[in-house]
Amino acid sequence: MARARFSAAKRARGRAWARLFDMKRSVVAALLLSPALAACLSRAEAAPPARVTLSGVGHEGQALNNCGPVTAKIILGYYGTRVTQAQAAQALKDDSRDVEVSTQELAAYLERQGLNTVIRYAGTQAQVRALVAAKLPVIVQQRLKVGDNTSHFRTVYAYTPESFTASDSLLGARLTLSESRF
Repeated sequence: MARARFSAAKRARGRAWARLFDMKRSVVAALLLSPALAACLSRAEAAPPARVTLSGVGHEGQALNNCGPVTAKIILGYYGTRVTQAQAAQALKDDSRDVEVSTQELAAYLERQGLNTVIRYAGTQAQVRALVAAKLPVIVQQRLKVGDNTSHFRTVYAYTPESFTASDSLLGARLTLSESRF
């Protein structure tokens, strides 16, 4: 795994904040990171822009049961660290039969890569918007499809007043979810 040079701004954001939302059908849990992020959230929630799209958030299709490793790869890539899906899967999973990565495992892996994480529950769509407005892509864990019990990680990198856009390793680089579906 080769570590690319971070820009000073991305290095500061990456070390100070990593983010992860654990979402079940709607926003249920939020990973908020530090007092600096709390201050950033309060400023962003006060008057967030109506629309935000982050640049530099990648996309990759997943191998079977690899949404967690792909999501880790995307977040690390945003902060300048290059890993492959296979490298992330090897670090996140016990063996090839392991079909699930938990929110806690994903957060711990990101921490081992130099990001600081804290998991918080009861996140909201406003908090997702505030994080994206603060130039932080947000990892969400949602049901893969309505009526399905399969949990699935996505990386939210854009929003409008009516929707959120995510890089989804199964459903595409620009998955748009309405507020009601989110």
